[in-house]
Order: sequence, then C-alpha cells, then structure tokens
Amino acid sequence: MPIIHINNKLDDFKTLYTIAHELGHHVLHPQTNTPFLRRNTLFSIDKIERGTNQFALHLLIGDKKIEYDETLTSFLLRCNIPTDLHIFY
Repeated sequence: MPIIHINNKLDDFKTLYTIAHELGHHVLHPQTNTPFLRRNTLFSIDKIERGTNQFALHLLIGDKKIEYDETLTSFLLRCNIPTDLHIFY
C-alpha cells in the first residue's frame, strides 16, 4: 500500500496540493518511480511531473468552471488556488 509522507510544517494549501500531487503519481503513473529515475538515469521526468501537477490542480478545483467573462487569475483566486499555478491549468 502506497504511503504519502507530508511535512507537517507546510501550510494548509501546500499540504492539500502535495497530497493531490502524490495521488496523481499513483493514479497516472503507478509503475513509475520518479525519485529513482531522477537519481539513477538521464530520463527527463518533466512530462510526468507536469501531468501530475495538472492532475493535482484539477482535483483541487473540482467541478468549478471558469465563467465566460472571468480571467484565469480571478478564477484561480475564486478557487483559492495560488495564481502561480496557472501554468498547469
């Protein structure tokens, strides 16, 4: 059974995001060991991490939809998501 270890010094959002991100690894890439790949190979894990970040962001946004006249920034703020994560939307 996979275990997610969370740093107890993280703020509430970073804790939720970390859990969602790690859950994304389990759902999207269950057989991929990214720490091993990072340490022992030249394989680029950027694509894996980007997909996992997108998974986490969409999981935290839930079923909320961006409104017709709403900017991405205002949508993320409405969802209590830091705007620097817009690159994963």
